[in-house]
Amino acid sequence: MVKASDPEFALFLKALWETGARPGEIRIVAAEDVLLEQGVWLLRQHKTVEKTEKPRIIYLTEAMVKPTQSLVKQHPTGPLFRNSQGEPWTTNAIRCRMRRLRKKLGLPAGTVAYAYRHTYATNGLTGGISIAEMAELLGHSDTKMLSEHYGHLSQKTQHMRKVASKLNSLHR
Repeated sequence: MVKASDPEFALFLKALWETGARPGEIRIVAAEDVLLEQGVWLLRQHKTVEKTEKPRIIYLTEAMVKPTQSLVKQHPTGPLFRNSQGEPWTTNAIRCRMRRLRKKLGLPAGTVAYAYRHTYATNGLTGGISIAEMAELLGHSDTKMLSEHYGHLSQKTQHMRKVASKLNSLHR
């Protein structure tokens, strides 16, 4: 999808992939939210602020540090992520762009921006990241939602690692 996108939307998709943030969080992140020394975006306004009463911390991978620095220079005020006309991405514009990309690439209807977040969680849990660590990366106040929706992945990974270790010990 990234290769089939214009540079502005490709960067939006990269941010989804690298951070696991909600599309709405990436849409609103501004220069004032960027703490490059700590390698984070610190969102004071976000989806769960009323529940958590805490800012949402989005941890940046190395792959997102330079793009973030560049965006802060380009857009010192207002949202960092913008379309080719320099306008902030709207929810509808993201939805329309994803629909066009799905049609262009022949992808299923479930291919939506939020799917990047699900993939991030799935990859993390099947890669051995604990549910507690994934909950923090995804901005959840506890592990309940992840356990309900992804718990089977974490359990499977742990079980299969034991199986692999057992098999490995048979070869010795």
